[in-house]
Amino acid sequence: MRVRYAALVLLFPCGALPLLRRLSGRGVRRAVVSVAALWGWGIAAAMLAVTVSAPWMVASGGSATFRLLPGLASAMSQGRELPVGAALVAAAATTGLMTLLRREGTSEPRPAVPTTATARLAATLGTVVVAFAVIVLSNDRVAGRIQTGLGSGGGLSEPGDLLRQWVQLSAWTMPTSPAFGRWLLYRLGDVALLALVWWGLRLLAVLPDRVTYPAYALGSVAATTLGVVVSGIWSSLLSYQGSTGGPLLYYVSVGSGVSAALVFGVLAGSVSALTVRLRARPHPSSPAAAQAQPA
Repeated sequence: MRVRYAALVLLFPCGALPLLRRLSGRGVRRAVVSVAALWGWGIAAAMLAVTVSAPWMVASGGSATFRLLPGLASAMSQGRELPVGAALVAAAATTGLMTLLRREGTSEPRPAVPTTATARLAATLGTVVVAFAVIVLSNDRVAGRIQTGLGSGGGLSEPGDLLRQWVQLSAWTMPTSPAFGRWLLYRLGDVALLALVWWGLRLLAVLPDRVTYPAYALGSVAATTLGVVVSGIWSSLLSYQGSTGGPLLYYVSVGSGVSAALVFGVLAGSVSALTVRLRARPHPSSPAAAQAQPA
């Protein structure tokens, strides 16, 4: 556990500082965007800390060589629901502290100003990457083929559980006629996921003072992670209706899909950042002082 906490302490500032430095402007809008970005990144940083500490967790149980990959998958999937609330508190505290410590200064002109059409195109292309994971890879039939099609012998057998954590954002099956209406209700969570990703990528094109691949990737990971959490909460609320198991029983599934949010968030951010960098037009410079005409 000490490895997990040390990794979390190192990972969270490494992503929070670039996000806060790249966001321009002031006011309530910037504060809300900062809290949302840091909240998503806090959840992703906690997932990375769990991933880093997973080999130590498996080795401490005395089974480092027996069924290694299933053991890593089991260790990585534990405790993902706890950072949802803790990351929100840390995001609000960090944003408030940075607001108090930030000095007043003149903002430098941006080297490139993306147009509205460019920002929307970049957000759309990035959302298509995430939609591929939601629509194709998150289907139970495809996920089943991924899990059963890569089996091998020895200690590295059964990599399906570990691979599904990194490629499956959610889980859905084909609709059936008796429960088609309820199937549509569950799909609203996926729609909310894609809407949050598009909104986050759209803001990343105009809010940062400079479009860079690391900052864009971190912001995209944060937006995708928040979308996964919102989708998980919506699915849990639907599952809780008419049940007597208690709300905490369904809260444990909120953190599922965060590993895949890291992978496809980075891919979506890279695609969007490349689109913005290729299509952004230079900022118009101030007119130069008129030179005296020769006599």
